[in-house]
Amino acid sequence: MGEVHPRPSRLAAVVIGRNEGAKLERSLRSVLGSAWPVVYVDSCSRDGSADLARRLGTSVVELATPPPCTPARARNAGFARASELACDVELVQFLDADSELSTGWCAVACAAMAEWPDTGAVYGVLRERYPQRSLLSRVYHVNFTQHRQAAPDCPGIGVVRAAAFRGVGGFIDDLGGFEERELSARLRHAGWQIRQLGVEMAIHEVGRQSFATWWRRRLQGGYALAYEQSLHSPRPAAVVRASYSAWFWGLVVPLGAIAAAMVSRPALMVLPLAYVMLFGRIARRISAWGFSRGDATSYAAATVLAKVPEALGQLQFYWRRRVRR
Repeated sequence: MGEVHPRPSRLAAVVIGRNEGAKLERSLRSVLGSAWPVVYVDSCSRDGSADLARRLGTSVVELATPPPCTPARARNAGFARASELACDVELVQFLDADSELSTGWCAVACAAMAEWPDTGAVYGVLRERYPQRSLLSRVYHVNFTQHRQAAPDCPGIGVVRAAAFRGVGGFIDDLGGFEERELSARLRHAGWQIRQLGVEMAIHEVGRQSFATWWRRRLQGGYALAYEQSLHSPRPAAVVRASYSAWFWGLVVPLGAIAAAMVSRPALMVLPLAYVMLFGRIARRISAWGFSRGDATSYAAATVLAKVPEALGQLQFYWRRRVRR
């Protein structure tokens, strides 16, 4: 359980995971010695992850279901445990069990937070361990690089000021995707800055994932996209753009092509042509950023295909909300 009597802590760490095996040990060892307390939150693992974490000397929280074990819920539970073990904890390093922190990152992050008292969260460069291993690893590789070029959003991996996190109420437990972007919106609304540091923060390693698992996660992402919009007024522009893109390419285009084909069968050819054009546009954009052809085509293919489950996920959210009413 950790220390019996709480004591002050400059930096605590919260690691979340489920069935990560050897990656979990690497992840925990990367924060042990740099942060105290280190809390591991387990989401119903079946591979002995919780026992491994205890053997390494971390405090363990095992989530029960229901409710669903979302990353947001796990991070909130870890933050609560860290706050119990360390009175007046100042900073919290959030980390996923499929990633390990780079040497020296914690010192750099703590120094940055001390220099900028108006900053609620900082994060650095995240890279994929084996970027060419699979189509999915290529997608993560491109995503991480894009995130460096975008407006800073508090990521799932990063250092958060405890006072800022408490002040906005932490993550929303049942938001099963984009919870970091939603938290960022509330931090900014409360007057906190989010800063991106140009140093390596962590190394991520994507695991094997079946198509069914990938599809289910994209559905959850679409559901979370609609949920996120319902939480803010006015709705963030980036969220609205992502939502409309999923609606258009995932639902409007295929249904429109099918409807047109009922009048003129050749019209059905519009469907593959439209997706080929979208694929080409995305691949050219990624290539222009300096990525290889393999990275560009992998990312473009995944992005185009994801529009369908993301649209269905949004539809699921609005249907469920209507049924509840």
